Amino acid sequence: MQVNYLIKKIIHRLSLYDLYYYFAQSKNKYTYRNKDTKIVYILIEPEYGNLGDQAIALATKLFIRDNFPEYKIVEVSIEDTFKYLRGIVESSNKNDLFLLQGGGNMGNLYPDIEASRRFCIKHIKNRRIISMPTTITYTDDKKGRKSLISSRKIYSSNPNLILIAREKFSYDIMRKEYPCNKIFLLPDIAFYLSTRIKNIKTERRENIICLRREKESNLSYEEKTMLIDNFCNNYPNAFIFDTTVSRTVTAKLRKHEVFSLLHEFQRAKVVLTDRMHGLIFCSITGTPCVVMKSLDNKILGTYDWVKEQKFIVLKETMDIIELLESCEKVQLEKYSELSIDMKEYSKRLKEIIKVQ
Repeated sequence: MQVNYLIKKIIHRLSLYDLYYYFAQSKNKYTYRNKDTKIVYILIEPEYGNLGDQAIALATKLFIRDNFPEYKIVEVSIEDTFKYLRGIVESSNKNDLFLLQGGGNMGNLYPDIEASRRFCIKHIKNRRIISMPTTITYTDDKKGRKSLISSRKIYSSNPNLILIAREKFSYDIMRKEYPCNKIFLLPDIAFYLSTRIKNIKTERRENIICLRREKESNLSYEEKTMLIDNFCNNYPNAFIFDTTVSRTVTAKLRKHEVFSLLHEFQRAKVVLTDRMHGLIFCSITGTPCVVMKSLDNKILGTYDWVKEQKFIVLKETMDIIELLESCEKVQLEKYSELSIDMKEYSKRLKEIIKVQ
């Protein structure tokens, strides 16, 4: 009986993800290295088709390449993070850095991604680990509270963990819920792509409506249908799309996918969107934009970083006539440079990553 009790207790405490770690091979494709090489591991990178998350992964790699040239960059997908983390940790040394993919997935809205973040934080104990700029959302219900308790326990157990919030709402929540961790505030790393955008005089022909198709949308199906219908009637050459594609996007294809999307934004006269990265892509390409709020606070928080760019307008209303009128008015606003100082941004983020 005592043996059965102990087995049940161990199984209860170990998740399926932990079994990945403890039974994984120590040697794998990520463990072969020169002992003198310093490595930045970028973990839980996406291979799914959310191009906002793909833009974050690309910008993270470019930032490290520009600011830590003495480091080798090793990119690890979500799947490979689970499969190979044990070997990666065991082959690492004290000079290596571990970065966790940023985005809007800290909390219980996307439990699988949060599980992958916990997995890394739990098992990377004696190395520097940085969660890149992130939005945190825990729902105010039993599931959300239970998830928060689990994350708080794991996060607080790692003294080497640094958390970066990408807007003030998340910063305040992180400071309250994770008092044992160092917390910083910086804009979404996707803004770093502005360092690669050329100000080409592109003829703007399209009018884009870019709306979410999933659970973070603030619009019902009926509202979305009416809005698209009216937008297309108002702009006969309208282009309807989302920043999510229904195909696998590997690290090899990431740059092509992201810059193809950015070029679409560069060709737009105006964009109407409820996508946070739709807002960011308009900001860095100088594209007039009307952005609607989402169910969480990440659009409101991100808009605070760019509100000095008058060609980007935030609308909290869902009134179709008012939204279409705003699409007309915003096209008359003059272009202005990104209000985020990217040199200062790079300096600050580099300090956060390197600080001991």
